[in-house]
Amino acid sequence: MQAWIALIALGWLVSNPWALAVIAVLGLAVVGFFVWDARKGTIDLAGLSLQSARRSRRALAARVDELSTALRSAQSEIESLRLINSELQKQARAMQRQERSPEQALFRRVGLHSDAPDWVVAAVQRAYRAKLHPDRYPPRLQEAAKRRFQEAEAVFDRIGQERARAAA
Repeated sequence: MQAWIALIALGWLVSNPWALAVIAVLGLAVVGFFVWDARKGTIDLAGLSLQSARRSRRALAARVDELSTALRSAQSEIESLRLINSELQKQARAMQRQERSPEQALFRRVGLHSDAPDWVVAAVQRAYRAKLHPDRYPPRLQEAAKRRFQEAEAVFDRIGQERARAAA
């Protein structure tokens, strides 16, 4: 509907000879306004002026410098974190190799670390004896309990042998 109204108005303006003169004068007035504004150095098209464009350019350049500095800082931080990460991975691999030793596997079976003091090993052995002793279980479960008890005692015997060998 609006398009039809605009076409009708445009047709009426074009059909009248004085309307073309009015359009030409209005066009020259608009162009003259922009030329006059350009001499002042403040052409304002869609809210932007040359002066504000210069200020914006300086502000953008300052922001670019600020972001470039932040980027360089972040890149150096990333590089240092990568170095730390590689060192941590090396340490983790070394620890895994140590944990694969037969001694570590022996201690892990009873929930101990190879560096545990003797009194801790003795306390854990007493706890295993109390928990796994076959007399604590009903007759139908005593056979399995006896097997688990003997396995735990064998592990603690081997731990004692390893420690005696290491001390000698």
